[in-house]
Amino acid sequence: MGRTQGAKDQVPRKRRKKSELERVSLAQVCKNFFSAPKERKGSEIRIAQQGENEVTIDDAEPETEREVRIEDADICFEVKDDEPENSSLTMEKFIKAVKEQISKEEKNPSWLTRYLVESQGWIRQEQAHRIAAKLGQNVKEWETLKAVYVWLPKEVYDQRLCCPTCGGENIIGHGWHSHIGRRVVALHDNYYLTGKRLKCQDQECGRTFMSYDPQAVRSLPLDISCMFPAYLTEKGALDTQLVDMLRPLFDSGMRAETFARMILELHSKEFTRRAIRREMRNRKLKALKQKVAPFRSFVKEYHDFSPSGRYISDVYCDFSESIRKHLTAQIKCREAKHVSIDGSYKETRVLARYNGEPLYGALVSLTNEYGVYVVKGQRAAESTDETSSTELGSG
Repeated sequence: MGRTQGAKDQVPRKRRKKSELERVSLAQVCKNFFSAPKERKGSEIRIAQQGENEVTIDDAEPETEREVRIEDADICFEVKDDEPENSSLTMEKFIKAVKEQISKEEKNPSWLTRYLVESQGWIRQEQAHRIAAKLGQNVKEWETLKAVYVWLPKEVYDQRLCCPTCGGENIIGHGWHSHIGRRVVALHDNYYLTGKRLKCQDQECGRTFMSYDPQAVRSLPLDISCMFPAYLTEKGALDTQLVDMLRPLFDSGMRAETFARMILELHSKEFTRRAIRREMRNRKLKALKQKVAPFRSFVKEYHDFSPSGRYISDVYCDFSESIRKHLTAQIKCREAKHVSIDGSYKETRVLARYNGEPLYGALVSLTNEYGVYVVKGQRAAESTDETSSTELGSG
C-alpha cells in the first residue's frame, strides 16, 4: 500500500546499542555523578568533555563493577559501587569522643581543654582529623569531618551562666546530652555546636538546660555573649554571619528564596573543592593499587540541611523582633532639621480588617534631610495632614 499524501518518509531506526554514544547536558552528568544512583550497578560509564556545554557517554556492557569518570584536564573522579560508602569516621563518634575527653579533664585540665581555650572553643575542620587521631579514633579521610564549636564559657572565658528561668547563679554540671548537638548552617559549610548540660540548684527551680540556651547566653556579659557564633531556632541554627547579611540584602531587594539558593550554591562549591582535593590525594593510593572508598553524595549530605526560603524568612522576623527595642531607641537618637512626610497605602490593604473596615488608613513615614527614617507608624486617617509624632508613636 502506498503512503498517505503529506506523510514524511520515515527511515526505520536501528535499535541503539549500549556501545553507541549518547549526548547529554553537563548539568545532568554532574547531577548523576553527585547523586550516585544505586540501581545502575554493574555498568561502566566513561564521560569525556567534548565542548563547552556537552559531553559524551559510552555505556559499555555490564561488568563486575560500575565506574563513573569525569575527565576534564587533570581532574578525574571515580566511584565504585562495590565499596562501602562513608567508611571513615562519623561525626557522631567524633563528637562523642570529644565529650568524653572533656569530662575526663574536668578536674585536671589537659591538652584538649587547653586547645579549646586557645582556639576559643573551635575545632576547625583542618584540625579535626588531628584531634580525632589523638583521641584514638580511626581517621581515614579528613574531608568527612566538620568543624565543631564547643561552648564552654566557664573554661574558656571564666564566666558562669545563670539559670534562664529564675536567674540564679547556683549552677552545676549535669553531664552531656545524648544527641550530637545543633547543626549550624554557615555561609560555605555546616558545623556542629555542642555544650554541657547544666542544672539549677535552687530548690524551687531545679531546671536542667543546655549551656547554649539563648536566655542563658544573654545572661553573660556583652563582650562574652557576642562571641557566641550562632542564632538558635527551635530545632536548627543559623550562623551569625548569615544573620548579619539578612537585613542589608533584604533591604536591597533580595528575597528569602534567593538567599536560600545562594547558600545551597556556596555549599555545593565547597563540597566540590573538597572532592577534588580528596581525589588528587588518593591518586597515590590508587597507584599503589589500594582501594579507595567513594566520596559521599552531596544530595544526601547537604540537601536535607539546606535552609528553605520560609526558614530564612522566619529567622529574619524573629531576629528583628529580638532587637526591636534597640531599633526603636536608635531611631529616637536621629536628629532632623528638615522633615519630609510620606504616606503609603499598600500595607493597609493586606492588614486585618474589623467588620470589613480597615483598621488603619495609611503607613506614614517621616525622613530627615539625609533620607533616614525618623518616625514611622500607622495612622487611622488616609490623609497625612496635621500628622504629629504623638499620633504615630515611637516606631
